[in-house]
Amino acid sequence: MSRGYKQITGKDGRPFVKGDKRINRRGRPPVLPNLEMLLAKTLGAEINNVTAMERILIALIVKAQKGDARSAELLINRGYGLLTTKQDLNLNFQQWPEDMRMSIINELLNTKQ
Repeated sequence: MSRGYKQITGKDGRPFVKGDKRINRRGRPPVLPNLEMLLAKTLGAEINNVTAMERILIALIVKAQKGDARSAELLINRGYGLLTTKQDLNLNFQQWPEDMRMSIINELLNTKQ
């Protein structure tokens, strides 16, 4: 059997016919440029031996020195990492009534099944 005009295609095994809804009339969607490469190229572009990224950082530093708290927070978070807040959850189950403790234990055991 030759492959050609009568070749069976599609999910349901039927060949395409004129006006078939399964035919992709618009074709493959356009491919967007790689954002990482585009950012690296744009931020690495030099003007007077200063990259665009350095200019952005200098502008942030100037704003932070003038008292802009958001710029200062952004610089600190990027430079030293986000600060983590540690929450201490200390539950003393011994002070709870026996029936309450047993009901919590039974609920936990039933949810695992």
